[in-house]
Amino acid sequence: MSLKYPRGFTLVELIAVIVITGVLLTIVSVRFLNINTDIIRAKFDVIAAFQHARQVALSRADTDIAVSVIVSTNSIDVREGAHSMVFSANYYPLQLPLDITVVVGTGMVVFDRLGGTTANIIQLSNGIQIQTITITDGGYAY
Repeated sequence: MSLKYPRGFTLVELIAVIVITGVLLTIVSVRFLNINTDIIRAKFDVIAAFQHARQVALSRADTDIAVSVIVSTNSIDVREGAHSMVFSANYYPLQLPLDITVVVGTGMVVFDRLGGTTANIIQLSNGIQIQTITITDGGYAY
């Protein structure tokens, strides 16, 4: 009895289906994982703003100009005296992404001549996830 129409799939067909399925799963998972990248990027932007403000306060230790960070629900501003600062190509106030809000820790944080400030906690939320930023009394943010 000869098999005119073989039953089952060939190895090439099985590998092709596995490769196509893997590519589709990769595309779908990347789309879903991008939901959380905005809040992590916003967290690093806020930490960078605090580190920049601390460095400026330390470099201006011989003056009486205050360096402060003003945190609102959707932006962060680094000021030297009454003026917003420029950091590299970024101008302050820095707007957070539209779906990111500061839920805890809004207000002004002032750095002294030694880069110190009052300890504070800032929480960012995108409605799904919360990221916490801790500012120590030494002015370090993490």
